[in-house]
Amino acid sequence: MSKDLPQNPHDRVVKEIFSNPANAASELQFLLPPAIVQQLDLSNLKLQPGEFIDKELRARQSDLLFSTKLKGPKNKQALVYILYEHLSSHPRGPFFLLRVLVYMVRIWEQFIEQNPKAKQLPVIVPVILYHGARRWQVVSHFADLFDIEASPDMAKYLPNFTYELDNLQATQEQELKKRAVLAHVKAALWFLKSARNGQQLLQQMEQWGDVLHTLLQKPSGTDAFMTLMRYYISVSSDAKIEQVQAQIAQVLGPKNQEGVMTLAESLRKEGERLGLLKGRAEGKAEGEAVGRAKGKAEGKAEGKAEGEAVGRLQGEIRALLTLFDARGWRLTRTQQQKIRMCSDLSVLEQWLRKAAVASSLREVFRS
Repeated sequence: MSKDLPQNPHDRVVKEIFSNPANAASELQFLLPPAIVQQLDLSNLKLQPGEFIDKELRARQSDLLFSTKLKGPKNKQALVYILYEHLSSHPRGPFFLLRVLVYMVRIWEQFIEQNPKAKQLPVIVPVILYHGARRWQVVSHFADLFDIEASPDMAKYLPNFTYELDNLQATQEQELKKRAVLAHVKAALWFLKSARNGQQLLQQMEQWGDVLHTLLQKPSGTDAFMTLMRYYISVSSDAKIEQVQAQIAQVLGPKNQEGVMTLAESLRKEGERLGLLKGRAEGKAEGEAVGRAKGKAEGKAEGKAEGEAVGRLQGEIRALLTLFDARGWRLTRTQQQKIRMCSDLSVLEQWLRKAAVASSLREVFRS
């Protein structure tokens, strides 16, 4: 499945969370008008496979297409499609709904190809998830794009439809937290709204602690949380792994030792990966400077290797300190200095393994 995921981090997290029909149904049940929800069989929501959509549509990987049926007698259970489109920035120009209409027409064309005996088309309900920085300024109905003020009688010749909008840009965090949706959905919407401001999200994390607790107790909750944390690290302008680790340990508390250690280890690896990338960049810069005197190629190689080593050591040290903090162990100044000054990766790894199972701090450093 990973090979089909978008490279854009916004699109990727939306697809990973909302391609699950249960998560999508939870969002739709909140967002759609009650009268529509009562008519739709959201318990049997189905994600349409990639082959349903033609080659041009498959390139739009941020969009999800679901199908369901209207409730009622089996011979009257009309097919309904729900087009779930995600936007991380405001559309350019006034004609965004024209693009949506083109998408809808292609879905109908594909439906006709696959159902040549059909006599009617399925309804398509467009739903838009928006979390851009600008205020939403798209017209609410397709017919609003036409200039017919001089002749209202022309309106009968126009195609028309509307859409449902989940406007995170205009939604306060407290309103979002009160939503009656699944924990996966609530947490994902919060991250989509706040993750680009890294410090703001960390400051809100304690307030959202009950949501995170609920999420981590659910099947696949840990995977979903790590998906959201990877998203945060990717899009935040000021993400710092050690701050994230410390905040998670504080929010989850001492009763969740196993969960804290698992998340700390995962974040350590992510921090190590980012450290390696940073190390490569710094090593390249340093290598270029040294290369002017000793040879550009040799300088790059040495700088890259040194940067990678430093990145791995820093990641291990941060993970170890976070784990000690999560377990409620206070380090003396000498012990802190011993850890921070350690340049032997194998020793740090040995301490980390011991810290996960030891009953006391003394056991960690015992030879």
